[in-house]
Amino acid sequence: MRVLLVVAALAVFALACETVLDPSLTELEAGDCVRDPGSVTEVQQLETIDCSEADALRVTKTFKITGHDSYPGDLELQGIAIEGCSPAALWLVPTEESWNKADARKVVCFQ
Repeated sequence: MRVLLVVAALAVFALACETVLDPSLTELEAGDCVRDPGSVTEVQQLETIDCSEADALRVTKTFKITGHDSYPGDLELQGIAIEGCSPAALWLVPTEESWNKADARKVVCFQ
């Protein structure tokens, strides 16, 4: 599974194409910490680390995407993440492929 990192004013991770997603991307809960993937644009998994490490990103919140039977599109998902994750600056959202093939419907917010 790949995660796409888009860097702008805010950074966005997006779940990618596998039919079974890596647990390091799907089983995150508030309070977990992962190693910041840095400026990499695609990763296949996230490494869970101790939150005291300098490059740790802490999961602040997770929530299911509701109200959409089909993939809502990248811009809609970014809007959902901005609204649901605020004031977090990073989030993990599904791509169209992971939405359709792996039934990914979760947003993970990081700080």
